[in-house]
Amino acid sequence: MKWYEKGWVIFLLLLFIFPVGVFLLWKCGHWRKPIKVIATVVFAFIFVGAIFGNTPNEVDVDISTEANEPIENINHSEENKPLETPEPTKVSEPEENSESTQTSESVTEPVEIPESEPTPEVEPESEIQMTELFENVYLPYVRKEKSSIFEGVKTFAENCSYRVEVTEPTDEILGKIKFYDENNNSVYIGFIPEDGFEVIMTVSYIQASSNAEVSYSTQFDEYNMHIIGSSRQKVSGVDEQIKFLFQQ
Repeated sequence: MKWYEKGWVIFLLLLFIFPVGVFLLWKCGHWRKPIKVIATVVFAFIFVGAIFGNTPNEVDVDISTEANEPIENINHSEENKPLETPEPTKVSEPEENSESTQTSESVTEPVEIPESEPTPEVEPESEIQMTELFENVYLPYVRKEKSSIFEGVKTFAENCSYRVEVTEPTDEILGKIKFYDENNNSVYIGFIPEDGFEVIMTVSYIQASSNAEVSYSTQFDEYNMHIIGSSRQKVSGVDEQIKFLFQQ
């Protein structure tokens, strides 16, 4: 908001420089129309009263002065009359002219509104670069976009381009599938028997370069992250895991 659009500035201009105040009130004021109309009428009366309020007093002074003069002063010669009677009229005229001149000069000053400076462009934040293994394997299984049954995950593993290790579930061993990319990053998916099916129990991703690990437990609906060798930290969701891995 420009300085001349502020409410207190417009109020002062209405009080002291009425034409400018009215202009800014209707152009830049943020009040409703009824308030603008009332403000315009009220300050118009104040402005008119300020300009013409002294005229009756001057007339009264002139009349009272003439009434108190002795009768013999009325018969003064015509040479003295122009010196006495025109004086009050001559005094009031320059005042009104000076006020109107000052007002007209002040009206033109605020009309020249300075040009607004261009807003600097904000550079967009750089995009997070995730690994393909994280984006294509970890995220879909954490977000439950792919089948959570062992056979479904195994079928996906057999048809993907990653190096894969599959451990079939038995009565003694839980099933697990590991995915590796060319940078030795890995995704581990562990399974647990449920209602006659082997379903996903946990999904984890290990970043080889930073030794960082993030995981998701389907049993507890819990997200964790940590540097291997340190204690695990619970987080609210996968977005925090992404920042932990790829914004370090």
